[in-house]
Amino acid sequence: MAISIRAKMILFIGLPAMTIFMAVLFWLLGFAEQQARLMHQAEMAEEAAAVAEQFDEYIGKAAQVADITARFIKLVPDLQDEEIYGILKGNVGPNRRIYGAAMAFEPGTYKEGNRLFSPYVYEDKAGGGLVEMDINEQVYDWYRDEQWQWWHLPKQRQEGVWTDPYFDEGAGNILMVTYAVPFQRNGAFGGVTTVDIDLERLGEDVNKAIPGVGDFVILGPDGRFIYSKDKEMILAHSIFDVLDARKNPSSAEAMVRRLLEGGSGEVTVEDLLDQGPVIHAYAPIPSTGWTFVALHPEKTVMAEFRKRRAMVIGGFAGAGVLMLMTLFFMSGKVAGPIRRLREQVLRVAEGDGEFQVSDFTSRDEIGELAKAFADLQEKVRDREVRLETARERTLSELLESAPDAMAVVDREGRIRRINEKMEEMFGFSRMQVTGDSILRLLPEGEASEGPGRLSTLLRDPAQIGGATTMGLQGMRKGGDAFPVEIGMAPFHEPEGLMSVIVIRDMTQREEARRQVEAAAHAKSEFLAHMSHEIRTPLNAIIGFSQLLGRDDTLDEDTRRTVRTIERSGNHLLTLINDILEMSKIEAGQLTMNKESISLRGIAEDMREMMGLKARQKGLQFELEWDEVL
Repeated sequence: MAISIRAKMILFIGLPAMTIFMAVLFWLLGFAEQQARLMHQAEMAEEAAAVAEQFDEYIGKAAQVADITARFIKLVPDLQDEEIYGILKGNVGPNRRIYGAAMAFEPGTYKEGNRLFSPYVYEDKAGGGLVEMDINEQVYDWYRDEQWQWWHLPKQRQEGVWTDPYFDEGAGNILMVTYAVPFQRNGAFGGVTTVDIDLERLGEDVNKAIPGVGDFVILGPDGRFIYSKDKEMILAHSIFDVLDARKNPSSAEAMVRRLLEGGSGEVTVEDLLDQGPVIHAYAPIPSTGWTFVALHPEKTVMAEFRKRRAMVIGGFAGAGVLMLMTLFFMSGKVAGPIRRLREQVLRVAEGDGEFQVSDFTSRDEIGELAKAFADLQEKVRDREVRLETARERTLSELLESAPDAMAVVDREGRIRRINEKMEEMFGFSRMQVTGDSILRLLPEGEASEGPGRLSTLLRDPAQIGGATTMGLQGMRKGGDAFPVEIGMAPFHEPEGLMSVIVIRDMTQREEARRQVEAAAHAKSEFLAHMSHEIRTPLNAIIGFSQLLGRDDTLDEDTRRTVRTIERSGNHLLTLINDILEMSKIEAGQLTMNKESISLRGIAEDMREMMGLKARQKGLQFELEWDEVL
């Protein structure tokens, strides 16, 4: 399939340039996307660290309430029950961060005996204000049961500590985390004072205190959810449970463990806390040992970039289409003159007019090519004239040097040229027969098979075989008919395929053939008469030898001689018959018969006939043969 210059320019210039252009564009966009992602990740990591710091400060203010209370008790150890509850109400009431506050006294230091005494004030979620109660043995045994970290850890460490999240069943009855501080009374350990934080309300409080923090979770040191917007996840599950449930690969687990190592940064994990790839920006909360994790779905983070990327791709695609359109237009400027040049070349090749170099006025390569082609056409024309002249001269010499009459005939049967032998044979001059039908040289009234076949071959010279000959009757100028043999072959002329006809006068050959046939007939008659004359005495000799062979008075030698005479006569008769068979061979009337012969018998006959002559010359004629014969 031919491809135009315009198509090639678009295919081999425009499309590769467009491909390279788009490849570079997509590489740059990919690089820009990677850089944008790294920038966003760094920003989110910094934001997570800042939020974690603010969160630490946020809950640190709640812890300060407990610290101040502990110092106050140390300074004013002798407090009444009403004063204690008043202090606790003051800690809880105006402070939304604090859900509840308690003072737990070492048994025997505040009340007589070992009775547990822990005044506790907490917020009634039903809207009933503050509730007072004493967490004593009837509620739960926080003194002896070590699961209650808010008592045992500060007592053991003698410093303020944050407990692990827990459900305060029997007292606050919510999911909470407690900050507990030991206090001194009269120079000795007197107990602990606490503040409780509602974990379910923690997210709301953080969002209000730190605007724009977005979706986040808080993980404990063991990976348990301290806070999640899904309330059912708090304390009940860890992030490793989510990994197992969603069948994340081990590489995801390794990245999750990085969250809990106490550092800050970001990791991208797919289908963990949200659908699709999510950037987890994390930072530690030092005071509690927790980890703050901000969740940023990658599709949200990169949405603005991808929107702009689509705009850039659209713009560049439009520019590429515009470039192809420009190339299409410019290629027409180049292909147009080439197309006109091609049309003129084809027209000149078909012999239709001259090459018009004036149609090409440009001074570029196409204009130079047009001028070069015009020069080439002129040189080719001159060369064709010289070649045609040389061809005509060579053809004329070839025709004139031929020993036979020759004529060149076109497809309509018109004579185009003849040689001198043709003029001599038919008596017509070249001027008289050139342009006439070759069938004019055939006698009228002859059988149509020869002329009909000749006309068929003349109309289609391609059908002429390698040795196409035919016998016809020629017609001389005076009207005399004579036998001719015609040979034909295809012949290429500038006007197209024609036929060359070689004509031989068969008059002398026909006369020679008639003489040969007459001589053969005379020979056949002579042989017939001769064989008749020879057969008559030969039959007499054979007959008398047969009669003598029946005479019983003859001795054996005489009888053998008589048999030899008989066999020789028969042999001579066979030779006469063979001579007659040769005449049949010449006439094409010989009939072959297949018979069995005795080679040994033939040899015996030869010995009998040749033995006498051999003995007369002093020779001995003997036969030796194999027993299988």
